[in-house]
Amino acid sequence: MGERNPNERAEAYAVGTLVRAWVAILTISVLLYGIFLLKIEPVGLRRALLLLLALVQAWLGVGYYMHLKFERPSLVYTVLLPLLLLIALVVFAIGEGVYVRDIRTLFYGG
Repeated sequence: MGERNPNERAEAYAVGTLVRAWVAILTISVLLYGIFLLKIEPVGLRRALLLLLALVQAWLGVGYYMHLKFERPSLVYTVLLPLLLLIALVVFAIGEGVYVRDIRTLFYGG
């Protein structure tokens, strides 16, 4: 009757860690909505804050709830490498779009 499961403490710690991660994600969500609703000026600062907090929120979700924080680096790279390639593709596409807009403006007028 008095016996304890040796894994009980480890399980409680894991649940506590997940609850702390959930509270952190919830807090960041509230901050994101607050920043959006307050319309912080300048706009560049607001966008930078929103992006930074969203990245931290995504890192917490991926790290704790997808358990990638404790995985081997090769598994993490299979998630991060495509994301980095996608970001590079978007940056290049934006550059191409700006070029097309400038050429259209030059030859066809505003």
